[in-house]
This record gives sequence, structure tokens and C-alpha cells, in this order.
Amino acid sequence: MNEEMNMYEEEIITLLDENDNEIKFLPIMTFEGEDKIYMALRPAEEVENFEEDEVVIMEAKFVDDDGEEFMLIDIQTEEELNAAFALFEEYYYEECDGNCAECDEEDCEDRE
Repeated sequence: MNEEMNMYEEEIITLLDENDNEIKFLPIMTFEGEDKIYMALRPAEEVENFEEDEVVIMEAKFVDDDGEEFMLIDIQTEEELNAAFALFEEYYYEECDGNCAECDEEDCEDRE
């Protein structure tokens, strides 16, 4: 994975919905799959029509050579989205440190 992407995981990213309303997202993680880099995000605040634990996954493409600027692109096919979500789940649960007291994941298989 491109290490430069990790620096964005603590920033708020503003995206527009289909009605051009701004929605603020917090990156959860970046991960690699099928020669692409993906970013998983969750809303930074309560958003109508979003479930509390809903995740948005988008493709991240660098627009400069030094890896500082990137753009997020909608995933175009259901097949790619499903594959990216499966990878996200794999990487997300792999990173679990077992500290359930600080974890927000209610359905975690490791939760006691």
C-alpha cells in the first residue's frame, strides 16, 4: 500500500451527495486491491439516510507525482464494490488489537 495515504486517515474529507449537499467524512483506512488504492470512510456526523455503522468505499487516485494530492472516485461496478468491501473487512478486522473497551465495532467477532 502507498504509505502516503495513511496520513489522510485523520483528516475530514468533504464530499458532495447526489443533490450537491456537503457531507463530511472521516477516513477509516486506505487499502490496496486489484492494482488500485481504496479509501473507506464513515460520516463524521449523523447523516440522514446513513446507518450508524455504514461505510463508503471509494477509489483514491493521486493527481500529483509526490503523493500529496488525490481525488476520490466512485467505484463503477457492483462487482468491484463487493470485492473492495470484502478486502476492507479483511484488512479492518486484521488490524484489531483486541482492545474492546476502545472499539466502536459492536458486531466484532472478538468482542467478549
